[in-house]
Order: sequence, then C-alpha cells, then structure tokens
Amino acid sequence: MSLARIFQILLPLLIAGPAAAATACDVLKVEFLSGGRVFAGSAFAVRTSLGSALLTADHVYPVDAHPSRIRLTSGGNALGDATILRRDWSSDLLLLAVRDEALLKTLRPCLSEQDGPIELAPGTRLRMRGYSTESFVELEREATLVDARAPEIRLARPVRLVQVLGVPEKGMSGGVLETLSGRAAGVLIQDWVSANHALKGGAYALPADFVVKRAAELLRLRESVEAPLPFLIRRDAEELVAGGFRFRTTRNPWYGETPRARLMMGGGGHPDGIGGNAGPTAIEVIGLSGEEIAPELRPMEKLLRRIQTQGGVEMLVFRTADGRPARSILELARVLLEAAGALPKLEYSLHSIAPERPAPANESIDSLLEEAVVDCYRLADLNAELRPLAQLAQRAFERWVAERSAAGVQSFLEAVPAYDPALDRILDFQPGAWSRVIELRVRLRKIARKLALG
Repeated sequence: MSLARIFQILLPLLIAGPAAAATACDVLKVEFLSGGRVFAGSAFAVRTSLGSALLTADHVYPVDAHPSRIRLTSGGNALGDATILRRDWSSDLLLLAVRDEALLKTLRPCLSEQDGPIELAPGTRLRMRGYSTESFVELEREATLVDARAPEIRLARPVRLVQVLGVPEKGMSGGVLETLSGRAAGVLIQDWVSANHALKGGAYALPADFVVKRAAELLRLRESVEAPLPFLIRRDAEELVAGGFRFRTTRNPWYGETPRARLMMGGGGHPDGIGGNAGPTAIEVIGLSGEEIAPELRPMEKLLRRIQTQGGVEMLVFRTADGRPARSILELARVLLEAAGALPKLEYSLHSIAPERPAPANESIDSLLEEAVVDCYRLADLNAELRPLAQLAQRAFERWVAERSAAGVQSFLEAVPAYDPALDRILDFQPGAWSRVIELRVRLRKIARKLALG
C-alpha cells in the first residue's frame, strides 16, 4: 500500500486531534455495484485466530443482483475493492476479503477474539458509527442502551440482540455500535419504531461476542462461500424449501387492501434492515419440492395438491402446531434451525383468491373431505364466525388421512349444526355466495352417507 493511501485513512484522525482518541477502530463505506445500481452499507475489520476480514450486514448485498464490483471508501477516499469471502444469511453477516492485503493490516479492527466480554447496563450512553447511503462522510449518532438481550427481530438465527434508542440512518447497516470509550458493543443491522410515542425508535445490533465467534466459524468453512443451512434458501426467488414443501413470505391477506402484494425481501432476506419495513405477513405454501414428505405432514400435502389442481385458493401458515410463530420464511428458518432442520407440523389456513373451479367427479371420502375443508375456509373468508368450523374440518381431514378415523369425521359432522346460523348469515353478507353453502351441505350429507355405509 502506498504512503498516500495510508495517509488517506489517518487524515481524519489527525484533523480531529484528541477528540478522536475515543474512536478506537476504522469504519468504511462499502458499495455493491451492479448494472448501474449501487447498494451501500458500512463495514469494519474483525480479527480472529484464523485471520482478519471486513465485516458488514448480509442484507446489504442485493438478493436480485450480482455485483460487478465491491468498492470500499473512507471519508470519500477510494481504498480499493473487495470480494465476498463468506456469508451467513441466518445471522445477517457477510465477510469480505480485501484485494489489497496491506490495507487490511492498516485498518484498526473494531472486533477481535482477544476482546473480553462487555457488560452494558440499561441507560448506558453509546454511539452508532457508519455511513448513510447518500453520503461519503462517516456519521456518528448518539444512542442509549434499552436492552442488552432483546429478542431477535426478523433474524433467522436465534440470538439476543442489543437494542438502543437513537436515530440511525439507512446505510448504517454493518456499522459499529460502541461505547464512548471506543469499545465495540455490536454490529448495527436493523432499526425499530416504538408503538409508544414516548420512544421514537432506534437500532438493533448483533452483540460483539456473538459476531466474533460467528466470524471465526465462517472463516473455518472450506467448502463454500455460503454458510451451510439445514434447509434451502432460494435468495433470488425469496423462497425457503424444507420438508418437501416450498414456502415464501407474503402479505397477510387479512390486513390491508392488497392481499396478493408480495413482501419483497430486501437485499438478502432481511426486509427491514435499517430504513426498511416488513408489515404484517404470513407464509404461503407455494408448492412441493419433490422430496419425501413426513407422515404427519401428508394431510397438508394432499390438501395442497387439491387446491393447486383447482386453483383459486392459497394455503397460508402463521404458526407451528405447537404455537411457535411462523409468519415469514425468517421465522420458519428460526424454527428449523432450532429443530436441526426437521420441519414441524404446521398450523395452516386456506384463503380464497379467485372464483372456484368445478370440483372433480371423484367422490371418495378423502375427496369429499378435501372439498369440505376448502369450502369451509372459503366461507370463513366471508363470515369469520365460520373459521372454527374450517379448523374442525381440517382436523377431521387430517385424522382421516392419518388414522382413517371415522370417529373424527363423525365428530366434525355433529358439530356442524351449531354453525348453521353463521352459515345462514352468508345470505345476508354475500347473496351470490349462497350456492357455496348449498354445495357444502350437500357434500357433508354425502360424507355422512358414505360413513354409514362403511
């Protein structure tokens, strides 16, 4: 590295004088250039026993582009280019290799394996350092610690985050959160807005000890740039594949006026980074991957095949059967990471998106029950009082597929009369849909007749 470039790095410190003594590390601006577009974030050096690298947030890297160049700058001065060394979608971390190795040796790392644990108490004054997307001048923003062990927010890997009160700017993702004495406390990854107007919002950071440990684990990888996951993430399609099913995040159709609007996953799968917005979401089951389906998930598979054949209905997931949230592929990924990749039984609903097509002529109990489940969920979209009936139909169908349980089906049929008033109200809510009620009742009578015949 030339003396001129070293001077470019040190010049801001020389100008700042004694005030810069509290700034213990160098923060750079990183830009991913692709097809005339520029995706910007912040980065700094991390040092481990396996070597050093630049570190930024993985979501800065665009999911739908292939950068032709990764450019590094400091205070507007060009420092050279970088290449992707390792990346971890689940932790929102990305490591960069610097082409000019002398530059990496010159940079003062913000994090090192030699750093001891850092204890922070609520109310501690901190600062956020990084670059906005529109500026080449490093920014410093005051921050106050809210919680040193906040629950993870839109992050696949379960890890407690550092939550601070402050005003981060878009582009500071990958920047450093540090104490006033210059000790790094974490890596900035997301912002937050409080529902309580007494608090305007702030930022979340991955804690320093986790980042250093994870960086060392990533540098230990040999086979690929991507950290291995117990499921498949198709980044360009915003899709997760696990247990034989294909999933993607969609907007919750029971909120807002655009139920089919897709939730764009931002660069890399973390839609709310700093300056983003996720909104109310659900998981749509969009298909099958061709892999073997676990026995407990086969009823879900059969129902998915039926609605895909007919069209007009989508399958949505909001949680696992044991109550864990699964409203996005990030939350589902978290469940899978905790379960070592095994897809748990999911609680799903059906949502009508278009007029139904004629039902197939096959009138086996399996087929009739599948149609009854679809009918009940369609009607529940018109009258929410029928949602428990739809869930009863779904459970009866699952028991029938798994156990051939006539008792489960009979229990469902016996529960239907209690919902007759809610079914009758469909005539008031949407008279044009009354034929669906008639079809459901006819279908239920056929099921009862077939059960009686054995």
